[in-house]
Amino acid sequence: MDFNLQLISMLNLLLITAGACILYHIEYADNGLQKMQSLPVRESGLFIGKCGILLPFVLMMLLFETASLCFCGWHWLDAGKEELIEMLQTLGFTLLLTLPAAVIALVIASACRNMWTTLGIGILCIFTATMLPTDNFIISLFPYVLPFQILPGMETARVIHYCIAAVCETGIACAAEFIYLKVRRLFA
Repeated sequence: MDFNLQLISMLNLLLITAGACILYHIEYADNGLQKMQSLPVRESGLFIGKCGILLPFVLMMLLFETASLCFCGWHWLDAGKEELIEMLQTLGFTLLLTLPAAVIALVIASACRNMWTTLGIGILCIFTATMLPTDNFIISLFPYVLPFQILPGMETARVIHYCIAAVCETGIACAAEFIYLKVRRLFA
């Protein structure tokens, strides 16, 4: 699991970034943003709706990955009940640590009208995350580095710190998006 989760996390981040780009490209294509602003819906509600679209797909993606890892562990590696429970715990931990990157990908996509700019920024963040060391706690709090943390073998206090950091970063990213939407509406 140690070797596969790093690659899986990187691919998950790439899919999340592409999904966020596509969700906002739909909004910016053919002046869709101006059309949506004429609807009786707040722009923050649209952001929450996009989170409501992206995050279930992230959960579904992680469920498929966990199911395949559990099947491979059970079928070929004779994994017992303890190992399978550990994989399910890793699913929850990875999901929580992926939330800040998913929300920040949506924030970046919201700020950039060009889909390729958003995709480029996301790929640079993923590339930076692969280069940063995950054993240094302060550096590993970068939102795109968080999904690279591996639950098995980590002490409980550190797990709790990462969970708290993920919740705080997600909240900060959502607050930043709401502030950005208010500022964009003032200058639009």
